[in-house]
Amino acid sequence: MDFLATLKNKKVLPMIIAFTVLLAMTACGGNEKMTKEENTPPPPPTPPERSECVLKPNANCINADLSGKNLAGLVMPGIDFSGANLEGTLLNNAILVGADLSNTNLSGAQLSNTNLSSANLTDILAPGALFHKTDLSNALLLRADLNTTVFVETNLRSANLTGALVSGLEDRDAIWCNTIYTDGKPRNDDCQN
Repeated sequence: MDFLATLKNKKVLPMIIAFTVLLAMTACGGNEKMTKEENTPPPPPTPPERSECVLKPNANCINADLSGKNLAGLVMPGIDFSGANLEGTLLNNAILVGADLSNTNLSGAQLSNTNLSSANLTDILAPGALFHKTDLSNALLLRADLNTTVFVETNLRSANLTGALVSGLEDRDAIWCNTIYTDGKPRNDDCQN
């Protein structure tokens, strides 16, 4: 007891008690400042760097932003443009056979003499796009937004437009043969007997 009385007289005991309480708080989750830091959500993860879209056959250009670019005359069969922004893009004379353009924004794009045969254009946005002498034979245009789109001498043989939106679609001599139209029924306006 004399030892504790000595510590009390020298005011060391209150310091030992305070130090013990501080250690106990730290072991049980820390002080108030540490609790606030623990309740703060971690910062969002940094998105991985996207690889550069290289415009070549079978390239991966998913979600690329090429809006307003001039891609005329490029040969890119099998390229994956799914989810890409191609709004206002020039694709005249481009070869995109078997390309994946699903969920792509083609609003206002120019596609004259473009080869999109067997391409996947499911769920595209193409209001105001111009398809002039474009080859869309065997293409999938499921649920495509073709409102106010212009088809001039466009080849739609064996294309599938099931569920497509066509309000204001301008058809100037498009070729409809073995085409599955928006209602899922065949359209054979231009088949030769």
